[in-house]
Amino acid sequence: MKQIKKPGFTIIEVMLFVAISGLMVVGLMIGTGTAIQRQEYRDAVQSYANFLRDQYSGVISVENDRPADQACPLIGGGGGAGVVARGQSRCVIIGRYITIDNDTGERYVVRPVFAAEQSSGWSYALGQVDAEYETLWGVRTRLAGQADDMARLGLLIYRDPSTGLLRVRASPATYGSDQIGVLVSGAAGVASDAASHELCVDPYGLMAGSAQSVFVASRSGSADAISVSNATGGCSA
Repeated sequence: MKQIKKPGFTIIEVMLFVAISGLMVVGLMIGTGTAIQRQEYRDAVQSYANFLRDQYSGVISVENDRPADQACPLIGGGGGAGVVARGQSRCVIIGRYITIDNDTGERYVVRPVFAAEQSSGWSYALGQVDAEYETLWGVRTRLAGQADDMARLGLLIYRDPSTGLLRVRASPATYGSDQIGVLVSGAAGVASDAASHELCVDPYGLMAGSAQSVFVASRSGSADAISVSNATGGCSA
């Protein structure tokens, strides 16, 4: 009696199928993981840029929201000897001072900048921390030219109380309340006088494709002064 062969797969064919399928699954997982990480990085960059835009917008809109019962930190500016209600004081909030709160640039704190007109001219001081920010997905930020584990940044966004012009100053050093006037004055060697300041956003473990930076224009009148673009050589330090 003639034996009829039934169609089927040999053990070698089955093993080849399993191996190829496994490789395809691994490749798909790697590709998907890379795409997710790149999207996470882009989200982190945009979140950081939006944080800076929020602070910039607060200065543009002249938010002078000192509580009525809060004394100005400047002597002779409406506080010091006592509390003076808003609208009856020469002490005003002119800007925001944004500083990195750790060595990797993952955390930021923001303080209002006070100014008071006195007989000898304008004096300046910092208020208490009123905003905090932490980067998404652990990305690291720094001023261009710095090492990624030695992030130092003091970013001052303010309106000149005499002229009303909006300015941005960036410094690799941070200043306390009694020294913030030095940064406001823009003394030589204290703050960058570049047309824009590049803030690097390092992926730090994420697959980023092209690394990006946030650029902050030194002088502008809208939140469009803060933009996102590909990082330059200053961010490869």
